[in-house]
Amino acid sequence: MKNLLFYLLALSVFSGTVHAQYSMPQPLVGGTSVSLYGMGEYENLGEKIYIGALFLPQLESSIRSGASKRMEMRIVADNLSARRFTQLWMDAITLGSSREERVVQAAQIQNFGGMFRESLIRGDQVSFEYLEFGSKTVVLINQVQIGAIPGIEFFNILLDAWVGDTPHSGQLKAGILGQVEADKSVLIKQKFAGLEYTEERHEHIAGIYGDSDYQRIRDKEDAQTVEPSGKVQDAQISDEAAAAKAARLEEAKKARLAAERIARLEAEKNARLEEERLARLDAEKNARLEEERLAQLEQEQIALLEEETRIALGKAEVARQEEKARQAAEQAEFESEQILLAAEYRTGLIKWLSTYVEYPQRALEKELEGKVELSVSINRSGEVLGKEIVSSSGSALLDQAALKMLERGSPLPTMPESLAGETYTFTMPLNFSL
Repeated sequence: MKNLLFYLLALSVFSGTVHAQYSMPQPLVGGTSVSLYGMGEYENLGEKIYIGALFLPQLESSIRSGASKRMEMRIVADNLSARRFTQLWMDAITLGSSREERVVQAAQIQNFGGMFRESLIRGDQVSFEYLEFGSKTVVLINQVQIGAIPGIEFFNILLDAWVGDTPHSGQLKAGILGQVEADKSVLIKQKFAGLEYTEERHEHIAGIYGDSDYQRIRDKEDAQTVEPSGKVQDAQISDEAAAAKAARLEEAKKARLAAERIARLEAEKNARLEEERLARLDAEKNARLEEERLAQLEQEQIALLEEETRIALGKAEVARQEEKARQAAEQAEFESEQILLAAEYRTGLIKWLSTYVEYPQRALEKELEGKVELSVSINRSGEVLGKEIVSSSGSALLDQAALKMLERGSPLPTMPESLAGETYTFTMPLNFSL
């Protein structure tokens, strides 16, 4: 902790550029050491949600390289439902990527959208780690792996939501790219360092999702130290302290290599057992097929006419199953496209209605604040068919202001021609904050 405070103070004194690379060793699975590239705050409707940080390999200057990297979020909100967190990211993906990218990655986006099942609280850590070895994106909560998605393309979609041409937060992008004042950057890093989850919280998450043997490689004393990548020297750190730190890092490296070797041997053993199991299954399958073939030949000799009839029926069944599979594939493609269309349309509706929000004068005078969540049903022409307050702010003035916003914004933009259904229902969170 003393080292952390010293380096934060040194940063505020010696930072002379808008953006600088910072050294914060963060071992990933596979042993790739990464450093902090930048971090910023994300807000939604006036509420602080999380602090996001991007980590790249040391000496790596391009965020678009194929090397291992990490996007890390530390939750600032006191309570963030899994549904809202997922919706925020779905909106961010819709805003930050092209339609062609979303169509290609539809299955991966749908898989990602179903991963989060537990509400998040202040201090929780959500990470997206791209692993160069294995080419996959691993999703973790408090170092508990909850899912993995193959390929670098999906990670790039997540990254574009932060620093792409149309990010879901300009403030977050500016922080990550170092386009904020040095003093503000220091404060953000202080907040980030102070957000930590407890061991009990880790165990709780592991119990919800099931710990998937993801190895937490973390040096408790040195991994969270933020320091400039420049040549700022601490004249007060003795050679003995530096040597002790180097020894601790060396011991951590040896422990990591040993753990990796054990994991590799275990993986080789499991692969060998799996190969033997598959060989036994193939032998049993071949024996069964041979028995079936002999039985078939005998049946053909007994009743050739019956066999011909059975074959004809079998061909008809195969054709029916193929047609059924084709129809199922078309339906799945249609449903995937509908999900993407609905997400785009909902984002547009929220943007539309946000322009009609007015803070009641009486609420301002009384310094009233609160959050309202509306459920709205519309027809294809954008006309409101029904509205309901599903979560009240606790203030009748603010609740009525939310309903008046809906009246002022009606009719809403019409439903896209490709979006199925005669009506569309969506929810809209609205935060009244002074």
